[in-house]
This record gives sequence, structure tokens and C-alpha cells, in this order.
Amino acid sequence: MDEAKQSQVGECEHCQVIFDEAGQLWTPSEGQGLNPDQKTSALQSQQKDLEQELAQVKMQLVEAKCRMQDLEHQMGALKSNFHNNQNSWFTKALSTLKMPPVHH
Repeated sequence: MDEAKQSQVGECEHCQVIFDEAGQLWTPSEGQGLNPDQKTSALQSQQKDLEQELAQVKMQLVEAKCRMQDLEHQMGALKSNFHNNQNSWFTKALSTLKMPPVHH
């Protein structure tokens, strides 16, 4: 792993738990500083955190889609109102105009 990626991994609270200082992925069966139970626990904790984060992102996506749908409905209503108002204004304006007499 290059130094830039290694630095990014070291700064990420999720990644630093499962990668060693050399940027190598470790598994709970490897003995690198933590015993297997501690590594398993760390990985399970990370999995739980990631699952919660995913659930939150999915909720945000659903909320954003609902907001979009509401805005689309509002836009449709505004377009309809604008069209109706424009037509009634145009009709009123035409009805008030007097046609000049036609000479033959």
C-alpha cells in the first residue's frame, strides 16, 4: 500500500481497526497486537457501526426522495395555477379589446 493510502487508512477510524501499520489486512486469527477475541470483537463492532451508518444513509435517501416528490407536486400545482391564471388574464384582456370597424 502506498504512503498516501496508508495515511488515509490510518486516519479512518473504521479502517485503522482492520489494517496494521504496514497497510496489511489482518484477520482475527492472526496475532498482531490483539488476541483473536479482541479482533473479532473489534470487527463485530465495526460491522455494527457500518450497518447503522448504512441504515441512516438509506433513511436519508428515502427522505430526500419524499422531499423531491413533494417539490414535484408543488411545481405541478404552481404550473397549473400559473397556466389557469395566464389563460384567464389573456381571455379577459382579449374581451376588453374593441375591434376597429372594418371598411370595405
